[in-house]
Amino acid sequence: MKADDEITITGELAASSFCNANLNINKDAVTITPSLRAYLFEWVMQIFCWACCIFMSVKVWQLEPNLDSKTEFVVVVLTLGGLFSLGTAFICRKSRRKFYFDLNEKALNVGSSHSPKTKVGFDSFEKLLLVTHRIYTSSGSLTCHELSVLTNNQKRIALIYHGDYYAIQNDSDILAKILGLEVDNLET
Repeated sequence: MKADDEITITGELAASSFCNANLNINKDAVTITPSLRAYLFEWVMQIFCWACCIFMSVKVWQLEPNLDSKTEFVVVVLTLGGLFSLGTAFICRKSRRKFYFDLNEKALNVGSSHSPKTKVGFDSFEKLLLVTHRIYTSSGSLTCHELSVLTNNQKRIALIYHGDYYAIQNDSDILAKILGLEVDNLET
């Protein structure tokens, strides 16, 4: 890899959510799965959405004297709540990808090990990238870290996002040892 090489991130292979992935090692496989925290975030969003919808519906039902306007309002609120709920579920599930490194088959499966959505062979891996992103705002800065696999055709498959450098460094060392790849540290 040269300094002026352009690396693109694949659009269809999204990483697990920020700080919400676990690296699990078995005899024949290494998996990157969403943690309980990733699921809790969606559950809290869903509970908040439906609590607001129910609260507004109950208040309008109590205060509005006209039965037709009560019913219309409740139907509209519950419809909007359902749309928000579906959108939240879609976004959260899209960000909670599972990655399964099959050590016997020498392939990375995106999705479950039984019916993967995408397969990438280990022979197409060039190296691991540990990318540090620094985001500056007027109120301060935020640093996050991304562990990715760089393929031979310069595509980057993002595996894990994390806020803890030492945790993602440990994960990158484990994956590098298992996959036989070197790790490049980059900053953006």
